[in-house]
Amino acid sequence: MELKEQWQHFLSNLQVGEEVEIEHLEFSHTPGNTSDRILCLYKESNDEYRLSVEVPEILGLAEDYPNPEDYEDGINGEYVRMQLGEYLVGHIKEVYGGDENICVFTDISDPKISEYLNKNGWGDPGLELFEINLPEGNWGYWRAWNL
Repeated sequence: MELKEQWQHFLSNLQVGEEVEIEHLEFSHTPGNTSDRILCLYKESNDEYRLSVEVPEILGLAEDYPNPEDYEDGINGEYVRMQLGEYLVGHIKEVYGGDENICVFTDISDPKISEYLNKNGWGDPGLELFEINLPEGNWGYWRAWNL
């Protein structure tokens, strides 16, 4: 099965309302200054999907909490989801570039997906969503293939 067909199968089997983290990238603005972004997909209805680039909430610097026991009860009342780069991040994410920076589509070959990915710094110009590795996991629990 080709990658595009695998993606079509994956999308058709998602449940309405299910959100999936597809891929994680670390962007370096200047040496030593990075930000993490996660490409997310949400199934709006049986035939409509929403793509967004989201930024996880930073709870603290990992170097300030060298042992997992230091944050097992959370940081400032928020539970730590994972370490991304030099940061400990929570479960809350915000849409990168503001709430309007999303791409709604029905067809995985829609050219606006490629334009959206390029506009948000995701890969080379012309990158198609179905060229990105599928998320890993089982139905109901997915994580970006590179997290």
